[in-house]
Amino acid sequence: MASWPSSAGVRDATTFDARLLGRSTASDQDTWTRYWISTRCPTARTPWGSSVDQRSLQWNYPTGNQDIVYFVFTLYNVTARSNGVYANPTIPVELQRRSPAWDAPFKTVLSERWG
Repeated sequence: MASWPSSAGVRDATTFDARLLGRSTASDQDTWTRYWISTRCPTARTPWGSSVDQRSLQWNYPTGNQDIVYFVFTLYNVTARSNGVYANPTIPVELQRRSPAWDAPFKTVLSERWG
């Protein structure tokens, strides 16, 4: 967790208890990863892509809960050509600034794959 980026922290007050906001974990055993998905729909004029933040949550208590793994997925559209679309209050500030960096590899791969 010490090497997790700041965007891996607990930030969503609509999903997590407000007491957890700003912490790096929300449960006893969190995992966090970011990946992206791309595809091209046959009827679409442009490819589509999404960056996904995935968090798994596991608790040791209460009894019975230790057998359940919870997942939270946050999806971000990374196909925009303009950085202005990332200036949205629903996107964390650090992701707004980072968006051009993390969608650049996506655009490069799509250009190579579909021209």
